[in-house]
Amino acid sequence: MDPLDLIGTPYDKEHDCYWLIRSVVKIGLGITLPEKPISWRRYGRTIDWPTDIEAFNLIFFSSNAPRTIDHVGIAVSNIEFLHSSEHHGSVVQEPIRRYGALIVAVGKFR
Repeated sequence: MDPLDLIGTPYDKEHDCYWLIRSVVKIGLGITLPEKPISWRRYGRTIDWPTDIEAFNLIFFSSNAPRTIDHVGIAVSNIEFLHSSEHHGSVVQEPIRRYGALIVAVGKFR
């Protein structure tokens, strides 16, 4: 399955951004991630954004003051990413730059 096949999957409690990343990583890389994204860091390494970004990099976002991670997407290229969006009500592909100010980390699987 191509991760882009998930575009349009309705957003709900069971199909949130964490579900999307766990599904794509399982399908694309054969890695089963833990449910809590705080522990996902051990599966990869931090890279520079935007210079080193490529497909399958995880992009972590924060929309609150303490800069805790509250959203995650996965790059499909160096300029676009896939995420399950409550705002759009489904899985969508969008430009990374639209959310650039909120990016707190970008990770690459080993």
